Amino acid sequence: MTQPTLDTGRQRGKPRHILPIIVAMVIAIAPHVPGLPVWISLWCLVMWSYMLLHLKLGWPLPGSGLCRILAMVGIVGVFFTYQVRLGGDAFVGMLAAMAAVKPFEMPNHRHRMIAILLTYFIVVTSLFRWESLWAFIHLFFSVFVTTIALVRINHPHGRFRDSFKLTGRIMARAVPLTLVLFFLFPRLPGSFFGVRQDSVSGRSGFAEQLRPGSLSRMGRDNSLAFRAVFESPLPPELGLYWRSIVFDTFDGRIWRAGVPRPHDPEEEIYDPGGDLVYTIRLQPHRSKWLPVLDLPVSPPENSRMTSHFTVRAAKRVTQPLKYRLHSRPPPATTDWGRLADALGTDPGLSMGSAVPSQIQVDYRRNPRAVELARELTRNAGSVDRAVLQVLAHFRDQDFAYSLTPPRLGRSPVDEFLFSSRRGYCEHFASAFAYMMNSVGVPARVVGGYLGGEVNPLGHYITVRNAYAHAWVEVRHPARGWVRVDPTLAVSPERLRSNPDGSLAFGEIRGEDISLWRKFRWGLEAVNLGWEAWFTNYASSEQKALLRQLGFDTPSGFWNWNTPILRGTFIALILVMAFVAVRRVKYRASDPVMDAYWLFCRRLARVGILKDPHMGAMEFAGRAREARPDLARPIEDISRLYVRLRYAKPSPETGQLIRQLGRRVRDFKPGASPPITKE
Repeated sequence: MTQPTLDTGRQRGKPRHILPIIVAMVIAIAPHVPGLPVWISLWCLVMWSYMLLHLKLGWPLPGSGLCRILAMVGIVGVFFTYQVRLGGDAFVGMLAAMAAVKPFEMPNHRHRMIAILLTYFIVVTSLFRWESLWAFIHLFFSVFVTTIALVRINHPHGRFRDSFKLTGRIMARAVPLTLVLFFLFPRLPGSFFGVRQDSVSGRSGFAEQLRPGSLSRMGRDNSLAFRAVFESPLPPELGLYWRSIVFDTFDGRIWRAGVPRPHDPEEEIYDPGGDLVYTIRLQPHRSKWLPVLDLPVSPPENSRMTSHFTVRAAKRVTQPLKYRLHSRPPPATTDWGRLADALGTDPGLSMGSAVPSQIQVDYRRNPRAVELARELTRNAGSVDRAVLQVLAHFRDQDFAYSLTPPRLGRSPVDEFLFSSRRGYCEHFASAFAYMMNSVGVPARVVGGYLGGEVNPLGHYITVRNAYAHAWVEVRHPARGWVRVDPTLAVSPERLRSNPDGSLAFGEIRGEDISLWRKFRWGLEAVNLGWEAWFTNYASSEQKALLRQLGFDTPSGFWNWNTPILRGTFIALILVMAFVAVRRVKYRASDPVMDAYWLFCRRLARVGILKDPHMGAMEFAGRAREARPDLARPIEDISRLYVRLRYAKPSPETGQLIRQLGRRVRDFKPGASPPITKE
């Protein structure tokens, strides 16, 4: 009988270790595909497909020199694609390019282990972009599949069922330690990896300037901007104006945000409405402006409120942020009647009595708009009538709401009013504010979001980047700053309908609700609960947990009187006792197997390993060939084990078990066979 080789996967098991590794790599990279350059995805697809065809059809593999060339091509392509920028996207692209070529060069066990470790790295990089429940489920599944591949490359001829069970036991034993580390390991501020997320650079944050057309990309971006979870009743049906930034300086082309002054608590711009208490879970947008529901009462922690009633964070938001707010919404102004009620119609409130403001406007670039505003408001006599007459001009003329308006030149307001007459929110807001200022009514542009989809299952509102909006605030002599939305004069349905087609409030007012929308609401509510528990478990929550466990005491020692700590200690003792009893019971119930496994372990120490598929006598033959000096005790122990394992019990079984135990205890092979003298 020929001696079997120890590396059985090298000759006969190529498909047994290559296929699991490729499957693990595909699952690990799958969620990154939408964010990767197309050529990297195709690169991986071509390389792995060729490797599978090699396994199926026997196609030749590239040599070591060609593998090095392919690896260099992938690395150079990544550098050219990302322009040597260090970031999460570039790191993932580099790992994907390396993983594409790695299956070609796995000649031995060491290279296979490197491929597995590379796959684990790719799995972990999913945390660069996502921390949702679905990302966690994929991460767990991907780790499970990669661990199965790890087991397969170490036991290529074992049954898949055994590999699956072993992986399950490994993962189950890792869960308690994972939970302990999650709750008790010191939490770090910011990203867990400290790597900048490239993908957030073009998201929802408002820039410090606004020109007509700048919100078009946001209007087409249906990704999540933030969610607002309400502790109080939901806001009024027509009050979903989310304030982010105020533009009060206009040079004729671009509106800019001036230097914001600190908020004066005595300044009010509206009669306060009902109180709203809510928590916003904001996605990173690389800006300092924090969206708040009109109008905030006080700023959240680590932020400040300006004189414009906007909230500004201490640093740019580059990670998901949660903050709690208290707002008082102003009266709704949705139609001509309500707008007139909100502004007031007292003819004594003339435009000349408007309160001075910090607004700066250059009127030289758009002279025709100035003339039009003066003509429309010539007989107005008051701020209220001037506002209504300009809005009537937008409503009655052939202005149209469009997300694809023509480009505007050096005089954007004139060109919009007299040429294109097509645009969206910032076109109308910019023109309206400019015309109001030109006739002596201070007006400023506010950037933020309008609308949101209510989820009744979670009592929260979802706001997407596509809901970005701009409106105007005019300074009223008697009521202060009052919101006016000129877009509604042309497109009044925008107030009730979100740009993606969903209704802001209609879906929870008794209208027909599709089964798919209910299902999506449920998934979003579950994911939001997960984010509240997992993603937002920060250092403050950890310190509170440690205080409950009794770690935060004046003496610096544990407080044993804490019920949680006492319960944890008792539970730990019970678990240890249970494991000890199970181990003793297991050993007492099968002494034959214990003795034989001790025999196998002692042979393994001298380099004689038993493959999982080997029977006792087959393994005995391998051991006798490797160590002829131990042939007699190996043969005796193996035959005695087989007799006890498979024969029917007899009166002498107990004596034979004790004999097997003695022989195994006396079996102590040395590292090498003794040298006999000639």
